[in-house]
Amino acid sequence: MEAAGAGMRYWLWMLATVVWLLAGIAVFHGAPVILDEGTHGLQVMRHFEGNPEPQPGLTTFSFWHALLARLSGPWLVAGEQPNLPLLRLWSVLFTAWLVPAGYWLVRASGGSALEAARRSFGLAMLPGVAPLLFLLYTDVVALVPLLAAAAAAMAGRPALALAGAVLSTLVRQTAVVWVGWLALRELRAGSGQPLRTRALRLLPHALALAAFGTFVLWNAGIAIGDRDSHPTGRISPHNLTFALLYAWIALLPLQLAALPRIIVGLRARPLLGLPLFAMALLFWFGFAPDHPYNQIAPEAILHNGIIAWLADPWPRACGLVAITWSLATLQFTALRDPQPLALQVAMVLSLLPAWMVEPRYALPALVLFFLLRREEGDAVELALACWLALLGLGLSWGYAVYRFLL
Repeated sequence: MEAAGAGMRYWLWMLATVVWLLAGIAVFHGAPVILDEGTHGLQVMRHFEGNPEPQPGLTTFSFWHALLARLSGPWLVAGEQPNLPLLRLWSVLFTAWLVPAGYWLVRASGGSALEAARRSFGLAMLPGVAPLLFLLYTDVVALVPLLAAAAAAMAGRPALALAGAVLSTLVRQTAVVWVGWLALRELRAGSGQPLRTRALRLLPHALALAAFGTFVLWNAGIAIGDRDSHPTGRISPHNLTFALLYAWIALLPLQLAALPRIIVGLRARPLLGLPLFAMALLFWFGFAPDHPYNQIAPEAILHNGIIAWLADPWPRACGLVAITWSLATLQFTALRDPQPLALQVAMVLSLLPAWMVEPRYALPALVLFFLLRREEGDAVELALACWLALLGLGLSWGYAVYRFLL
């Protein structure tokens, strides 16, 4: 009887996910051009018209845009504006694979089929993921091979994992951090083996990283365009601190469920409070994002509005509580990864080398934590799924009517 109930819940979560994907396609099909979509659409048209030069303002590689130009070619007209509804449809045929990739990762890390179905739904509704699934952005596209890479790594298939991480890097250069993550996993997994064996295990990762380093030297930076706004080598803690606030809001039921074990854990090991104290000081005295893009339209771009709001003392105090609480939740939430330290290091490194504060930059770390954390009780997991659905639907509505953006 219990198995039959679990099977019913499994199919209900899967059905809810499919319904959301179909509804999102319909809602966003005729939505107006949203910020970076204009640049991406024009880059597709450049490839369609035989001009591979990067569109001004495009920071990423344009392999993805070239593929969309090839697929959409029969329906595009040279010299006209991009057919955005068509390009969004082609894009969602790839971004929708995020759901099975997330499902595979949960299963590969030891989760049950029911858990994988529920988290796949949560993944599709996650704030930041939900609207971008249906728009002409590269963030979710890059997440698909990254999650496949993580799943392959959990399943003991390092070659497939590396291929996925490299493919993700070809969509968004910042994903190269996860190539380093896989290299660190291989290094730790090979401890105790002969030096030659360890070197052979790391050789493919070293070649991939060397190729990326060669590109950076040739390109004189990581970003393709808009380099002044995305300088190479600049380290900033602001994305890390903002990502913790973002995670506190997005995963609020998890944060509440973690509070009792945070209290017990800190009582048992008070030294674990030192990182929390350091983060509190860093945020209170050091959080002052100064990127020009973070000053734009705070009334409509939510993260810019929050940044401005946090400048005042009382909001800043609330932010300090949320950020330190979120960090404590990460400390006291077990990950289903035999090498959690390598994953945590990669999460931090993925957030530091960016001057502009942008929630989209936190998506890889947030999604991997969401999928790889150990299961909470049924009540908490149900509350989390409902909370994510509420946030995802509300945020998607804001995007669709162009009222507010994350």
